[in-house]
Amino acid sequence: MMLSAVATGATRTGIILEHWENGRFVLLSCEEQIAEIRRASRYPKLSGRLVPSRVGKLVGDLRDIAEFIWDLPTVDISKDHFDNYLLALARAGKADFLVPGDKAGLLALERFDTARIVTAQQFLDSFQP
Repeated sequence: MMLSAVATGATRTGIILEHWENGRFVLLSCEEQIAEIRRASRYPKLSGRLVPSRVGKLVGDLRDIAEFIWDLPTVDISKDHFDNYLLALARAGKADFLVPGDKAGLLALERFDTARIVTAQQFLDSFQP
């Protein structure tokens, strides 16, 4: 979801990042997420749409502004093993929401511990009065 926001700016994911930067919610992050952002930003299908300095700013913001969780519990629930760190992050940080970038995998769970697993639009809708 985060790389999508960096690549496209004013889409739903970009608006979510703006809400975070403006302090409307606390974003949880971890080393695994930063490693995933770096790994995914090098995919040929994404690298042409990403400006390296914007990816670097995102990583810096995650380190400086997000609530960083250092010790993640072991979670092995997702069919995509690259998604398990997101579930572990949600558990360790007692997250209210988890907004995955994929449209199938984690969304099918609907809930994990305290977190509702929602689309970007559903998360944005939660800001409406």
